[in-house]
Amino acid sequence: MIVPQKASQRDGHCGRLGRTPSRGEAALRIYVSLIAGLVLAACTDLPSNVCGVDEDRCDNRCVDLLSDPENCGGCSIECEADESCDDGECVR
Repeated sequence: MIVPQKASQRDGHCGRLGRTPSRGEAALRIYVSLIAGLVLAACTDLPSNVCGVDEDRCDNRCVDLLSDPENCGGCSIECEADESCDDGECVR
């Protein structure tokens, strides 16, 4: 009959399989996970949902729909090259 060995009895397997990490190792794992999460959050280009009082979000950026010639009166409403956006309307 073959009797299974405990992980701590095996040779060639670092002798540490199945053991509970020490408090220091557990704290280090948590610390590394938190740092990795912060780095990912800082590097991710997530748009902010906060715009100024007179601004709206168009294509993940804040714009003034009353004066932006690329978003005049609404998102993606572009004025002609010889027009400007005045009070949300394209004018010459």
